[in-house]
Amino acid sequence: MPIRNQQLFWLSYRYLLISSKDMVTLGVMLGQAAFIGWLCATMWQRIQGEGLTLILVMSVIWLGLIGSCREIVKERNIFERERLWGIRNESYLLSKFFVLSFWSMIQVLFLLTMIELKFSLPGVFAVQAVSLWLISMTGIALGLLISASAHRQDIAVIAVPLILIPQLLFSSKILPPEAHTEYIERIKFFMPTYWGERIFDLSLVSPLKLSELFIPTIAIIFLIAFFLVFTFTLLTFIKRRIR
Repeated sequence: MPIRNQQLFWLSYRYLLISSKDMVTLGVMLGQAAFIGWLCATMWQRIQGEGLTLILVMSVIWLGLIGSCREIVKERNIFERERLWGIRNESYLLSKFFVLSFWSMIQVLFLLTMIELKFSLPGVFAVQAVSLWLISMTGIALGLLISASAHRQDIAVIAVPLILIPQLLFSSKILPPEAHTEYIERIKFFMPTYWGERIFDLSLVSPLKLSELFIPTIAIIFLIAFFLVFTFTLLTFIKRRIR
């Protein structure tokens, strides 16, 4: 096994072990997903309107953001020491992303299960779960970007609303179609919520044509890749600045 793969494996294993032993943080992380799901189920049990899509998309992005925004900045001193021993930036970053993505899937399952206990959404549960999981991973990537950029944990937390609110403002459900100028139409193509709403709306269609999910899924994957590359660039800059 190449050295970088060994680093990725052991860093991921260590992070998963540490995060699974922190029962308080783990309980809050999973509990808030279940609570959001229960709130959504209670509010939309009778109407089941379009607003539910936006709330679910915003919720999973929020969960991804808040769960990852401090994960690099809080370990900055440890990270700097371990780099002296040969830890690579990409191994460190991907270990964070993989483990956070694992917990994100469990959060999504908690959230959707709470809704299913009240009423059944149209479509296939597994497709909906994967759709929300992909959307959540864009939030994780954004959170890691914030964490790599911030100098302190409190600044990272404060930056979360600055990332989250534009996602809400440029979503397709807030402004009426006649208010969408050419400028707004161009900006929203770079917003995870825009693609998130599209992919989740398609996951509610039954019978589902998988070909219809292709474009929004590819768009979300490219968004994740963009944020990860940007975060990696920031980590490289930090490394050179320390030297």
